[in-house]
Amino acid sequence: SCVLSDGQTTPWVDERTQKVTIRFFVFNPAYGQYAMVSAVFFFTTAGHIWKDVTAQPFNMATWGTTTFYKLILILAFFVWLGILLKHTVVETLAIVGVVRHYSAKALWSRYVKFWNMVDWIAIASFIPVLIVWLQVDSGVGAVNDAMKAMIDFEKTDDVEALQNLYSLVDDALWRLRIQRMELCAY
Repeated sequence: SCVLSDGQTTPWVDERTQKVTIRFFVFNPAYGQYAMVSAVFFFTTAGHIWKDVTAQPFNMATWGTTTFYKLILILAFFVWLGILLKHTVVETLAIVGVVRHYSAKALWSRYVKFWNMVDWIAIASFIPVLIVWLQVDSGVGAVNDAMKAMIDFEKTDDVEALQNLYSLVDDALWRLRIQRMELCAY
């Protein structure tokens, strides 16, 4: 049986039940990963039960768990930053060259081309990508802090702490989804 928010006891499933959702949070310390697992059961009027089980995993360390992996990520970040800075300098010099040799009015006919715009879009989208990555990092850090607090104080039965943890996990997963969509568009 299930206790409702108003204190009444009722069976989990009766003839009026259309859907049951079970969510739980899993921590795998061996791989340094969290996962939010959802199991949804849909009950049809014909008696069939449809199920949908999904797991949304994410790493507990956005910079990696080993020193080697962290170094690879830092190197990749600085290579990416260097390429963007190079493109910024090259495109800026191209604009300055057109303005010097012709005029500012000639920018449209002499500079604005498809690939120049692609370069500027890549340069401009660096800032949102970086901001979202920092948000993901802070969201995962908040989940890590909440988990550590629960383990340190052994408050695994504290309902408010669990609700806070689930809220932080949902927020981190939402930020990860935004990051994946943004990187796909990038």
